[in-house]
Amino acid sequence: MRFSKNGYKITSQDFDQEYNVIPSGRITMKEVPFPILAMDNLGNIKVMLPNEEYNFRGNQVLELPLRNGELNRLSDGQLKQKIIEKSIEVGFLRGLSWRNLRIK
Repeated sequence: MRFSKNGYKITSQDFDQEYNVIPSGRITMKEVPFPILAMDNLGNIKVMLPNEEYNFRGNQVLELPLRNGELNRLSDGQLKQKIIEKSIEVGFLRGLSWRNLRIK
């Protein structure tokens, strides 16, 4: 698992990554041109929109970009499945039950 300080900001070196892990629960979406599907290390899931500010209870946040209209095409269940699968793949949520995960 690798960490990114600037995530998907347009000037970030991590802009084109498949996923980013932010080492903080405070996320700014300034300079991010698309929605992000995010989950903290406590299992809280949010869809974050450009130019907004977000606070998570956890201290790490897994981010997945929602490019090309994915936000409008995928149901809440599909979004939840997408981030759960990625979190398992990269070892983000060790020891947390998927049943506790909720999209806000």
